[in-house]
Amino acid sequence: QRPYNSVAAAAARGARVTAAGPPAMPDVLLAVTLFGSGGSQLCGPAMVKTTPAHQLRRIIGCFCRWAGVQPESVVFHSVDGRALTPEATVAELSLSSGHAITAVLAPSAPLPSSSAQAAAFTLLDVEDSELAALTSGLMG
Repeated sequence: QRPYNSVAAAAARGARVTAAGPPAMPDVLLAVTLFGSGGSQLCGPAMVKTTPAHQLRRIIGCFCRWAGVQPESVVFHSVDGRALTPEATVAELSLSSGHAITAVLAPSAPLPSSSAQAAAFTLLDVEDSELAALTSGLMG
């Protein structure tokens, strides 16, 4: 009797069969826009590519590196107004692709970089941003 699937067929031929790892987590694209304390848009929106397992602090770090602002000077909220906990994961916060996040810059904080202010739209990747920061010495 012949096996019906390719894994069983390979095993029957004596080939080494290894179990596949867990399926890759789907990417999540979050729209992040930075506003001043008075409500004026300062930069963004930036689509930030992440995964459900990433903590919000990683998305915050990615966005703030791009915008040229300090993470401590920005408060992040869901578009419905609820505060977002940096330690929570994307999945725990029930954020899905297309979800909008508002970031509000503290009144005394310096404005974002001129390149971030000039970008009408950009796409960021959390992991690429972290790798770039590591190689340039920006992450501890």
